[in-house]
Amino acid sequence: MKRNVTVLVCLAFIILLSGCTKISGEATLNQECISISDNYTWDKSIQGNLVLASSNLQGNEFLDMSTGARISITNNKNDFAYSFQVSPDGEWLAYIHDGEPPLTTSLIVQSANKKEIFEFPVDFQEWQTISYWLNNETLILRNHAVPLDNIVVFNPFTGEKQVMNATEYPKTLPDDWEWDYWPSLLILDPLQRYLTYVGISGDTYHPGDHKLVLWNLENRQVVTEVNDFGYSPAPPLWKQDGSGLILVKSIPGYAPPVEKDDLLFLSVDGKVEHLAELGNYFQYAKVDSYSLSPNEAFLALSLVTTFVRGQTSQRTLLILDLSTLNIMDTCLLPQATNAFLTWSPDSKYLAFAQLSSKNDEQTVVLDVFKNEAFIVAEKFHPEGWLIDK
Repeated sequence: MKRNVTVLVCLAFIILLSGCTKISGEATLNQECISISDNYTWDKSIQGNLVLASSNLQGNEFLDMSTGARISITNNKNDFAYSFQVSPDGEWLAYIHDGEPPLTTSLIVQSANKKEIFEFPVDFQEWQTISYWLNNETLILRNHAVPLDNIVVFNPFTGEKQVMNATEYPKTLPDDWEWDYWPSLLILDPLQRYLTYVGISGDTYHPGDHKLVLWNLENRQVVTEVNDFGYSPAPPLWKQDGSGLILVKSIPGYAPPVEKDDLLFLSVDGKVEHLAELGNYFQYAKVDSYSLSPNEAFLALSLVTTFVRGQTSQRTLLILDLSTLNIMDTCLLPQATNAFLTWSPDSKYLAFAQLSSKNDEQTVVLDVFKNEAFIVAEKFHPEGWLIDK
């Protein structure tokens, strides 16, 4: 079944990627319903190892995508490992490791071939989890134990670190359980020149009173603010060159819920451009999670398309091709809350989690060029894709 919907949108994001003159054009939504095969033959042309985390948080594994071979990530597969994060270039894996008694908790950073391994003790007074790789050399670590968000900017290769506290910036959002699902309220750009954070408009916080602030770290001043910024479980995504970020602006709905998210691009000079108004394609459009491919050519989105209180929400997996503005609705059903959208380092494949008929996690890999999908692991979800360059 195919469906075509054409709407007028701005080509701003393509322009920001390529540096071309600003023009306008048409975007098309195509529905290409893809069937999932559970009878997959391993392909030696697919390179790298998927990082698989088990549903019960034990027995995490590397899956060789060319052969199907699987090995434990830790030397002792009974060890407890979590908070997996892969660097943007796919060459480094970071995770938290709890060893055998006497119990020691460490931050492990290892190369894709495991020939280089760095280990650091976890300082629970300063941080507890890994949020994300800021760039290929720097980790963002998070402290959940303080009323407001603290992050630690840490270079595991030099040992340099910097603690950043949300209270240092004007009108930051008070402690709010909902926003705690973000990796951090302070989202740094990869070059560490700017950050975004969620703030409040007035002097006193009122529920729903949110704005997204773009802050210049060098000048210590606000560049711009995105007002009426409703909660979205999908945090902003910075481009690796630090020129701007993609963000989801959630448009609150009313009973019955009619939420319709907007995709925006915010440049560091403060310009806000609309990428797509998802409500033009779906009656209900709420982004659960999204992921920018390593070459920044594709944006994958897990989108909630129906919501009835007390019933299971419907969702679909979208692939936005940023060179053609074609949005492909795959009809695939990523699991709720976190689909663990994981791109291959060459941006040709997307791994994600779905639920089986028995309600167990499955890892599915989608070939975004051939429109083919296949199950590669049962009772595991993906948390990264490593490549030994």
